[in-house]
Amino acid sequence: EVLRVRSALGRRLSRTPGWGVCAQWRGAAERGDLIDLNAGTFFTPASNTKLYTVAAAQSRLGLESVLSTELWLTKASSRAAVLTLKGSGDPTLTFAHLEKAAAAIAPQLDGGSLEIVVDVSVFGRSAIPDAWDWDYVSTTSGVLPSSVVVDRNTMQLTVSAKQAGGPAQLVWEHAAADEAVEVDNSVRNEPGASSLV
Repeated sequence: EVLRVRSALGRRLSRTPGWGVCAQWRGAAERGDLIDLNAGTFFTPASNTKLYTVAAAQSRLGLESVLSTELWLTKASSRAAVLTLKGSGDPTLTFAHLEKAAAAIAPQLDGGSLEIVVDVSVFGRSAIPDAWDWDYVSTTSGVLPSSVVVDRNTMQLTVSAKQAGGPAQLVWEHAAADEAVEVDNSVRNEPGASSLV
């Protein structure tokens, strides 16, 4: 088992420089290393790296710089239009902002159609950076970087009891998530059970 773990971690660490792992076992009178890969190497912690990133951004962009999201409306005809959302990394964009923009645009369409285009090209590079790993998908801090972020790229789902013995009720914060995400709801409500999260 140790050799398999060492082999798997070794492959991961060779692809992602700047990582080290040490796992130890302890007995009553002794201890030893199960795995020791780059354990003695000193690395710059991610929190320190963030400080360098902020300092570089401040130096390059200045203190007054603001990341924005541009909305461009192009009318193809009196009843059809294209709305282009061009992101630049604005972390404050919310679903409420988009709803407000849609409400302002709707009267101009006179009941016509609207095509929405999301432009994420501002960073001018691959959408998936070389150092990013698909295993990061399961963490909230490892989402793919994008120039368009809405509600911090999170969706809120409320799970509540509807009737005893029946399925739990699932309600998304935004109704649009019903079409975007499929959830296999196998949660059942038991009569008299205490709530457990």
